[in-house]
Amino acid sequence: SSEVQGNSRISIKKKPQEFDGKVSWEAYCVLFEIKVDQNGWNSRQRAVQHAASLKGATVKVLSQLSVEDRSRYSSLVEMLQRRYGTMYQSEVYRARIRSCVRAWGESLQ
Repeated sequence: SSEVQGNSRISIKKKPQEFDGKVSWEAYCVLFEIKVDQNGWNSRQRAVQHAASLKGATVKVLSQLSVEDRSRYSSLVEMLQRRYGTMYQSEVYRARIRSCVRAWGESLQ
């Protein structure tokens, strides 16, 4: 199948797996890069396909990016890495704990 982007067509031999944030971000990236190689996508095509593969809560990331950054593969991946990558998960969990503690009206210190 193929998708039309402006006047050019993106040939899709193998569609990327969807990413919903429930699987490992790092493992998903490995699979996505395999699809990139299979399809021979350039940077813009990678960004478009990566954005199209987002499902559920992960779609919110797109609203946090400018229109230009949505088309930049590196910007999209950086934002998703910050949110879903294991390197940043401790920050996410700390923020969740803080919000729970505050919800109970207790001090953090």
